[in-house]
Amino acid sequence: MSHTNQSGPSSAGDERSNKAIKAFSLLEAFCDDNDLLILLVSYLTVPGLINLYAMSKRFHLLFNRHTTSFILSISRTWAPRAEVIYPWKYYKSLCHKDPILREKNNQKRRKIQQMGGEKHAEVRDVPSLRWLQMVVYRQGVCKDILVQLAIHGLRCPKPTMDAVRQMWFILDRPLNCQRIALARNTSYITNNTIMSATMFFLKLDMFFTDPSGKVYGPAQAHTNTHAYPPAWVGCTFTGCDLRELLLAEKSLTPLWRVLRGWSWDPREGVAPMNRLDILRLWVRHKYKLPEGVPEHMQKQSIMGIPWWEVGTAGLERTGVSVVQINETTKQAIIHPGLVSQATQSNHLTQQLLQSQQKRIVVPEVKPRESLLRPDQLVLREGIRRQMGVHQHWARMMLWGFCDEVGRTYKELSEEEILQWSHGKKPERIFEPVRVKKDQVVDN
Repeated sequence: MSHTNQSGPSSAGDERSNKAIKAFSLLEAFCDDNDLLILLVSYLTVPGLINLYAMSKRFHLLFNRHTTSFILSISRTWAPRAEVIYPWKYYKSLCHKDPILREKNNQKRRKIQQMGGEKHAEVRDVPSLRWLQMVVYRQGVCKDILVQLAIHGLRCPKPTMDAVRQMWFILDRPLNCQRIALARNTSYITNNTIMSATMFFLKLDMFFTDPSGKVYGPAQAHTNTHAYPPAWVGCTFTGCDLRELLLAEKSLTPLWRVLRGWSWDPREGVAPMNRLDILRLWVRHKYKLPEGVPEHMQKQSIMGIPWWEVGTAGLERTGVSVVQINETTKQAIIHPGLVSQATQSNHLTQQLLQSQQKRIVVPEVKPRESLLRPDQLVLREGIRRQMGVHQHWARMMLWGFCDEVGRTYKELSEEEILQWSHGKKPERIFEPVRVKKDQVVDN
């Protein structure tokens, strides 16, 4: 008589029931498919991406494995063509080594080995989240610059957006030789870019020379009512000189803030623009200390501008020094009188003394020249390419006020322009036409 073994499990179903049931996770399901995960990341905001990168361990590992793909997917959503306009290889401080240590190509690796490079020097650089934050921020600033111009009726065509972003990339170049070489690069600065940038600069001049533009207002009426009518109180125009000073800054953020009506200095928050702010901006770029000033007075701030920034904001950035601000704070600055001989030899080895000279020289002291502004570079390059841009200035200034049949565009509010950019067209975009007295024909 046979006996059945009762010691083993009764059935396979009992084994499955004893196992813990794993809860379904939507994020884990996305992580199982790289294509869906990249599509999901492309719709995230930058803070959302950072939060997800910090919270999910599996997404953290996948992000490190495909850093470039994820960064590019989200940048193409919030800042299209950012990898072309702001190549991350030109922003070494905003890159980091590949987390999984992918190496550069064989040719670069051999060159680094021959030069005796440091450890992990052969590992390739990939864009970081800081580069992503930079390009998204610049996209928003450039868009709002064009929106502020459009609010005042100074509309620009669609390609102007990329042209403004390219002008910002030019501002990142610290030397005139680099800026000139970049402006002459026909693959980066095309003829269409020159035309769009020229129209943008003309619209800026029209904004700053508009008597009704409230950039800053005087406290009271001027005593010379003939030269300064009472109607200009609170609506004083500033002229093209302000535009030149703003374009000589390191970025377009001061220009954007002034178009907003704020002080050009980001440290001032949203404080309104006033006469003192314009004078402080002039001190940064144009003021020169008189000869014979005592040394202790040379290191004093002027109207809140640090002494090392007085008169040097628009000069070439050729050297770096560290200055002791107080007992606990040090700051890296650029100043011609503070660059040591060792620092000069490092920074000036490959610099030309004069742009006309073809030989390379290493001067002991190289005077820093004024940096060429983007508007100067665009004007010069248009002449060098014999484009005849000056023949189109009148059409550029008149563009955007009416359509091809003569209907005048209505000045839209900021909210209406932003809604239009998202696909919601305003109810009326043209001004009504008056054909007879008290009779209006709607367009």
